[in-house]
Amino acid sequence: MLRIMKVLLLAVCLFASTIFPSLSLASNSSNDTVSVTEAKKMAVFQIVMDMKTDDQSPWHNKTVKIQDPIEVYDATETLCSYLFNLTIDGEPAGFIETSALRDEWPILSFSYGESDITSSQLAKYVNKNKDSVSENVYKDPLSEKVVLLGPGKFGLKQNFSDGSAKIYSTLETINITKDQNKPKQKHSLKVNQDARNLRENIDLVVGDIGSSNDGVTDDLSFETGERDMEIISSVPDLNQINSSLWTGPSGCSPTSAANVMIYWARFGYPELTEDLSNEELLFQLREEMGTYYNSEKGTSPTPVNNISPGMQDFARNRGLSEASARYLDETWLDYRWAINDGFPIVISFEDQTYYGDHSVTGMGYKTFSYNGQTTGHRYMQVHDNSPITPGTVYIAWDRNYEGIFFDQFSPDGNY
Repeated sequence: MLRIMKVLLLAVCLFASTIFPSLSLASNSSNDTVSVTEAKKMAVFQIVMDMKTDDQSPWHNKTVKIQDPIEVYDATETLCSYLFNLTIDGEPAGFIETSALRDEWPILSFSYGESDITSSQLAKYVNKNKDSVSENVYKDPLSEKVVLLGPGKFGLKQNFSDGSAKIYSTLETINITKDQNKPKQKHSLKVNQDARNLRENIDLVVGDIGSSNDGVTDDLSFETGERDMEIISSVPDLNQINSSLWTGPSGCSPTSAANVMIYWARFGYPELTEDLSNEELLFQLREEMGTYYNSEKGTSPTPVNNISPGMQDFARNRGLSEASARYLDETWLDYRWAINDGFPIVISFEDQTYYGDHSVTGMGYKTFSYNGQTTGHRYMQVHDNSPITPGTVYIAWDRNYEGIFFDQFSPDGNY
């Protein structure tokens, strides 16, 4: 079920000159906000680090092309990140989201699968608004921008002259009233000198690719990194669905928990899903967790304190009398220990931009060591539950959310 891989990062910059032959990386930046050219360097750094430390990476020994960046804004209405979609031989090859803030570690999320914001997807969102002409409710937007909906999740926000707004995502359309359409207060970031130093190092290491100053022989130890990775295989990736059994989408928490139940059903506990369709499984988990429909937002939230009790009650009602679920401490070590021991985790993020709270299924992690430390290079490997987002997304630890909660389920009560 588990896989551990460690490899050595060697001669990284030498390969940067071959996979990004046309990338212009002249630097221009402000004091606190990262420029597009700097952000590109961060993306190059991440791709090369990944492809050279993981021979199973889809980017390994490939010519990866970085598309023009998409600016991403948060609920404060300020630029928070750059989204770089990637291609290999003209086909989608994932994405990298880099922070636009100098005092954050560079990478916020990445995936080998296509992002839910591409040029074609943006066109669909625009047309979706135009299609509403038939309903006599079309409004010409005053402005539109890509917004952050949560770690690795994006949408298109359109602002209208009456002060209201709409956000289009792969899962739903969020209607925002004039009273609701107010920028949130921007949180102040403390100066993160380690993150700033890393950015300066990357700027020097990536350098002018293809020149004699490309960083191949730099003294920043870029050529001697490591990667540690662990994956729980066979964890499914259910998406939220609509059903006549309930109103609205199935909800991110019960859908994430359903992935956990199906996983354990495959490995010795068939009672968990026996004679249940996925729809019926989701319905029962919704009932146990108290998931409800928020008609104002068009979402199906679940109280975060209901997730563990709901999973436990569901399993015991299915005949597993010793089943239990518990809250884990919100630390990187606790998450790693759970994954190392073979327990997929329901991860709930608190206070995301427009979703508020959101749950996913944690089924792995990946860390990179740069200059002897992993701080700023730790990623949770998760299955999201949106229909078009990639099956697996790597979300940076301790960034891009206000709070995080872990719910661990054991079918026999042993951990």
